[in-house]
Amino acid sequence: MDQVLVIGAGQFQLSGIRKLKEKNYYVIGIDGDNKCVGRKFCDEFYNIDIKDYKQILDLIEKKNFNLVGCISFATEYALRTVALINDKLGLNGLTISDVSIATSKIKQREILKSLDIPSPKFFYLNLGENVEDKFDANQLMFPCVVKPSDSAGSRGVNVVKNKAQLQNAIKEARKFSSFDAQIIVEEMIEGIEFTVESFVYNGEIKTLAISEKKKPLNNHTVSTELFYNSPLVNNLGNIIEETVTTFIKACNFKNTITHTEVIYSYKDHKVYIIETTTRSGGFGVFDKVLPFVTGLDIVGLSIDLSLGNQISIDRIQKNPCILRFFSANEGKLINIVEMESIIKGLNDIEFVFFVNIGDNIGVMVNDGSRIGYLISYGRSWEEVYNKANILEYSIRFEVLSSLGSDECGV
Repeated sequence: MDQVLVIGAGQFQLSGIRKLKEKNYYVIGIDGDNKCVGRKFCDEFYNIDIKDYKQILDLIEKKNFNLVGCISFATEYALRTVALINDKLGLNGLTISDVSIATSKIKQREILKSLDIPSPKFFYLNLGENVEDKFDANQLMFPCVVKPSDSAGSRGVNVVKNKAQLQNAIKEARKFSSFDAQIIVEEMIEGIEFTVESFVYNGEIKTLAISEKKKPLNNHTVSTELFYNSPLVNNLGNIIEETVTTFIKACNFKNTITHTEVIYSYKDHKVYIIETTTRSGGFGVFDKVLPFVTGLDIVGLSIDLSLGNQISIDRIQKNPCILRFFSANEGKLINIVEMESIIKGLNDIEFVFFVNIGDNIGVMVNDGSRIGYLISYGRSWEEVYNKANILEYSIRFEVLSSLGSDECGV
């Protein structure tokens, strides 16, 4: 039986592990969490930090694994490990060349500049460099955005309104730098954000799905909703797809799925590329949303891409779907009220909570601080939108704050 090494075996990797088993592969799982949910579905499991490339290679040599592939699913942290192993062992899948671009917003900006594709004006900081000198030299204006060059999930991203906030934002960004400790300071583009999921196969780019993002007031870093094939997506989809496809081709990725963030600017009505990466979106996008939206076995096709197998895509559907995230006020969660009489009447909708009664809920500062999600499926954008709103109405989080009891919905 062909052996596949899977780097990461948590909740959002579970569908990939199961699909590999379904395809009759022998699955060897790696995860730093000894109690991860994917462990029991692997044929073998080893408790190793997914960033510890050397220890994983030592394991491969010691166990004399005969691998046909090394894969990660919907996680940024494992990309470099996967690429290093693939290159070292001569396996198909992500390469160091792919990942060096996918995990560096700086390299991506250089590619965008060469293509004359709109992207935020920016500069980057290495350790020890003076941010104020560079800020003035690059003629940036406030507000601006400070972020790590190589992080994902909005971790370490802050909107800065004046010079007094710059140093703290840079310190915060460095905490979340996964590899390089380089920080980007960029102009803030006011506009509508979109995500684009694509397949790269033998040099051809196929756009799988585009979503319109929604963010809460006064929070420019964390999205609260992804609306796939919304009316606005249908209106702007062609120009977004054309811009992203040009960029992805120039990145020269091999066979992989990609996730790209763009902004349609209010100021000049152009599509600005913010960043891309060689993985799918998380929080159910990979294994729940994309299969419904496209009508394709996204998980299975992604595995075949990574292992160098041939794939065939005849038609990509454009079904509407909403992925909406739950949030609540700060404090201790004392109850979750679900209006079952309403919820049981809803079809093709699901929801998941990441918190339990008694947990403390903090400020929503990045994607990881969201407390759950709902997914609304349907045949029209009106249907999925209305069902999402009904479910939002039907769930309440009771939170005990320092000022007393509070109640809030999605």
